[in-house]
Amino acid sequence: MLPALAGFDARPTADGYILVPRDGARGFIRYERRVRPLRSVSVLLAPRLAGMPTAQRGPTVPVVTDEGEHAARVSVDGGAGLQRELGFVFGDDFVAIVDATCTDRSSVARFADAVDALVRGIVLGAPLRRRRYAYAMPMGRRPRVRDLETDWIADDTLTVFPAERVGSERALAIASRDGFVVQALDRIDADTTVVIATAMQRWRAVEVRAINGWMYAMELVASSARSLDPLRACMASIESLSAPPARTLVPVFEVD
Repeated sequence: MLPALAGFDARPTADGYILVPRDGARGFIRYERRVRPLRSVSVLLAPRLAGMPTAQRGPTVPVVTDEGEHAARVSVDGGAGLQRELGFVFGDDFVAIVDATCTDRSSVARFADAVDALVRGIVLGAPLRRRRYAYAMPMGRRPRVRDLETDWIADDTLTVFPAERVGSERALAIASRDGFVVQALDRIDADTTVVIATAMQRWRAVEVRAINGWMYAMELVASSARSLDPLRACMASIESLSAPPARTLVPVFEVD
């Protein structure tokens, strides 16, 4: 969903909106609400710039939306008075793209400001859903992605779960599933809990940590007890999501 954008009219399309300035300024903004598959900014940009052989791309600028989503901004000088301003908001398995085209140099700043406002104000529903987050890749392991969970596999398996808006009881829930029996629970501090559980010829360690209103959980599973170092190191490398917004975000243009 898009926020209000003063001075622009929104016309629905099959995959989002076209926003056109009311005063007739030479340019428009295209909003694509769900572009799949999830790809890097460079890969997403390539087909959009294919018809601009002299385009000069600026740097990718990281952005965090008002809702706390990861996003990015890129400016492209297309030459001959053409300017492109693009924004990318990353969901879990899609990207929302804001793509502005301006052919009037006197209006470039206006369109750039409009894209900034749209990117920061896009609503994906972050406070209500499970979310991926950034952390350091565990060395010497191969990844296996399962929806929002990722297994990092060696002679044991380190699993990274998505962040959720639930309480610390999550540690016990993860540790005791599949017939495991909890053997120890250690509350390291007010925000961190570690649980050890076992089943027949299997061992599990789970750590759950609360940061900025989100609960992060990881587990290490092996055939027998071992060091918690890989689990603790991965948990310590988390780049925390922004705290959920305190205010209600009310969009004007509803795409869904």
